[in-house]
Amino acid sequence: SIFSGIDGIYYNLSVVAVGGYVYSWFKEKFNYDDKKNPVQIKDTDGLYFIPHIGGRSSPSQPYYEGTWVGIKWHHDLDSFYISLLESIGYEFNYVLNWVKEINVLKEDSIREIKVIGGGSKNSIWNSIKSNILNLKYLVMKEVPFEIIGSFLVAKYGSNFKEGYKQLIKDNIISIDEEVYPQKERVNFYKKHIDKYIKVVDKIGKIYCDLNIG
Repeated sequence: SIFSGIDGIYYNLSVVAVGGYVYSWFKEKFNYDDKKNPVQIKDTDGLYFIPHIGGRSSPSQPYYEGTWVGIKWHHDLDSFYISLLESIGYEFNYVLNWVKEINVLKEDSIREIKVIGGGSKNSIWNSIKSNILNLKYLVMKEVPFEIIGSFLVAKYGSNFKEGYKQLIKDNIISIDEEVYPQKERVNFYKKHIDKYIKVVDKIGKIYCDLNIG
């Protein structure tokens, strides 16, 4: 947890360290243009990607490496691409469950997520993550949030929430896109979330033996 600057308020911080970089890496190394050749979300039929190239950050397990598991003859480049996007969604789900557990939050205590940054510009990725998390996904307008945060703390101090509300009222902070989970896809991913974690855990034991043992 990180101190927010306001007494009694802390942030739970966890990251999928290479989430954005893995996306760029795939497009560069496989010459894959997801804008020129847009793909549809498809059933990857048991293909899982472990995105921890260079180690896993949350929890800290530096012995991990990147892996595809479950490759079948009919899998194509689109399948590998979608499985990569899904892997980050599964990792986010793992982190979210961890946050709920350590804060003793009810299952339905979180109803939406606000997102910024490069990954939020990919509509397919947003839809996948919304369905895996079963949450409304709000893509925020790009503004320098770190500067805004510093401004709010400096001007409003412990009353910074009032300043935040004013920025929303003035449309400085606003939503560009709302993505809603689709029941059919939510149910589809429910079957794969636990399988993904099992695969990650088993692969982790292999890499631990190879890289540490």
